[in-house]
Amino acid sequence: MKSARKKRKALLLAISMFSILPVRSQWEESSARLVLRFFPLVGLLLGTAWWGIAALFGLVPPPPAVAAAVLVAVPVVFTGMIHLDGFLDCCDAVFSHRDQEGMRRILKDPSCGPFAVVCACMLFLLWWSSFYELWQGPGVLWPIWMLEPVAARALTAWALQTVRPISETGFAAAFHTGRQLDQLLALAVLLLTGVLLSVLAGIAAAGAFLCGTAAFLLGLWLCRRLLGGISGDVCGFCLTLFDVAFFVAYSCLWQ
Repeated sequence: MKSARKKRKALLLAISMFSILPVRSQWEESSARLVLRFFPLVGLLLGTAWWGIAALFGLVPPPPAVAAAVLVAVPVVFTGMIHLDGFLDCCDAVFSHRDQEGMRRILKDPSCGPFAVVCACMLFLLWWSSFYELWQGPGVLWPIWMLEPVAARALTAWALQTVRPISETGFAAAFHTGRQLDQLLALAVLLLTGVLLSVLAGIAAAGAFLCGTAAFLLGLWLCRRLLGGISGDVCGFCLTLFDVAFFVAYSCLWQ
């Protein structure tokens, strides 16, 4: 009973932290350690919203450019821009070419620098272009909308449980347990999602999954080398790389 209550609190905490859905949650150390187990479920909720809007556009088609813009906005709005914020902070830090301490100071700076602005423009251009291309083609199958966010968050949960946090305080340290069980659970969800994408959406989805995973791991390697570990901003950076790489690859491979 106590274990079930703790898991329920962890689920509500995950939804309240990583989405804009209005759920009541209360921070508890014991529940916080379980939050990452429910992170992929938040992705499933996002995927459901994404698929619902895409299905609505299938019934009442807007101009392709408008459809692509709205579909890009869905994950940004649903997550409260939390992952986008991490992506922008990391871009400012990583491309500053400072030493490690200098990069970490920039990472904590709430202001938005020129590298973040340029990277944001490139990110949205790539994302919008891929959706625009897909919308004029055969469209996007429902497993893509539903499962892509799950895969991105399962991989992020694995990274948070595997890589040493930059700081002993903060987002990454709060959720990092280092337990092998949590690492294996995240990997199992990731692999299951990859298999389902391959079976339900075909070879193009499998290729996109591999490209997204490669982009995530490349970003994680870069941040570990330059920043010395993982943080909430690094998670947002890598997750965003997964998203854009997945859909850019899918828009190229479906043809």
